[in-house]
Amino acid sequence: MLQSSCAPYLSTTHNWHRPWTITLCARFGSRSHYHRLIDQFQRKYPVIIAPVCTKNAFEAGADVKSVGSLEEIIKTTTYLGSMNFLDLPSMSIPSKEKHQGVPIGIQLIGPRYGEEYLFKTAKVLEQNGFISSQLAGEDAASSMADTA
Repeated sequence: MLQSSCAPYLSTTHNWHRPWTITLCARFGSRSHYHRLIDQFQRKYPVIIAPVCTKNAFEAGADVKSVGSLEEIIKTTTYLGSMNFLDLPSMSIPSKEKHQGVPIGIQLIGPRYGEEYLFKTAKVLEQNGFISSQLAGEDAASSMADTA
């Protein structure tokens, strides 16, 4: 199946980039498979609540501190990139739960072309006190001022 769907890209006239096109075709084939799975799941559960990151908040400037710290950020935020890969709208919001004075991030993931689900869900979560309406920087600054 992969060979037939990618046949135009695998001809001998395109040999100079053949490994790249094979990889690209394989990834799009994989993407289509996951599209079907997530579409089926979201028919019953239109909004998925997931973490933004698999680690607690990074310190400010961690992305420019070193290559290693940037790699760590990329590895622990795979949920964010995965949603882009699957063409799913997502929204990151701060929860009321905190770690070291900084809200823990929540990601809402909607069905394709279903941004309205995200806004409605975020509104319900905020109205019921599950997410913070205060900016993380303001909260961390006031928390640090209280301890000084």
